[in-house]
Amino acid sequence: MFGRDFLTGDTLQWPFFSFSANPHLQLPPAKFPAVLQELESILEEYAVADFLTVRIITYRLLALLTMLERQYEEAHPSGNQPPVQRLVKQFLGLLETHYRENATVEYYAAQLHVTPQYLNIVCRKETGITAGNLIRRRLLLEARRLLSLTMQDVKEIAYELGFSDTSYFSRFFRRYTGQTPSPSANRFRKYPNNHNNLLSFLLFASNFG
Repeated sequence: MFGRDFLTGDTLQWPFFSFSANPHLQLPPAKFPAVLQELESILEEYAVADFLTVRIITYRLLALLTMLERQYEEAHPSGNQPPVQRLVKQFLGLLETHYRENATVEYYAAQLHVTPQYLNIVCRKETGITAGNLIRRRLLLEARRLLSLTMQDVKEIAYELGFSDTSYFSRFFRRYTGQTPSPSANRFRKYPNNHNNLLSFLLFASNFG
């Protein structure tokens, strides 16, 4: 998902970005103009490109995602979720907050007052993969984001993600991606230079959660 420099407060996990969320959101026709207006405002601000542009685009994107959250809650009320889905949602919320310093199923199971085995079972049932795999996936997505969007080197990224040994981080990354941590390092280092690239950049960022 988006990086911590973008996220604030309780926005760490929008419901439609959750693995256990219903992936479908049908916007009422009356709501499309407001969404399009926000997208057009983002593109207009991108063309300004001054020292306030990043801040303004960040706030507009937050507003857009929050507007979509309102529509999502109306379409899929959280109060209607079965207990198992609520447990998985709680786990994903905890994971989003603590994955850098806690990467074990045992930690999250203890926080949720269930056994690690049960947490793995319900996660597999709701998402198709175990809690352990969800933890690894979140670490890998953040690693890719940092490699692609920051100037940090592999050693700094490994430390930020809770790996005390750079070589262990490299083995972890290679085992689950088939690549070393370096090939994607320059992929998005430069800012996009036109509107189409901006939209691609935003879509890229949103898919990393």
